[in-house]
Amino acid sequence: MQTTQQGTEFVYVDEYLTSQICNKCKMKEMNNISIIGSKRRVYSVLKCESCGTIWNRDVNSALNIYELKIKIAVQNNVKRLLHKDLFDIDYIEKRITLEQAKATEKLESSFTETVQHIAWIHPSQDENIF
Repeated sequence: MQTTQQGTEFVYVDEYLTSQICNKCKMKEMNNISIIGSKRRVYSVLKCESCGTIWNRDVNSALNIYELKIKIAVQNNVKRLLHKDLFDIDYIEKRITLEQAKATEKLESSFTETVQHIAWIHPSQDENIF
């Protein structure tokens, strides 16, 4: 579903697996981490067993949803991209023109600057993780 209201575009995105697939390596190898000396698992922090990246669950999910939005925007005639295509780079790259790639790069740069301001983990938890 896609609607426009007063110049703002809203796009429905199926959130299925968005937090479980690593935004860096695109593998579904994410696990909750445990605090040393405790059996307690930290729900909000995931570690990709494939590439070793540590993610805040919500940030990883947001980046995957954002990436899906960019891919949808690139495909002008497609109203809803199938979930299986979210992580199929070859499928997407065949449809990106040079102009669209430049526009995407500009949007991603702006988004990256915004994400850098997010507090990923509370400082008091840093030394207890892993």
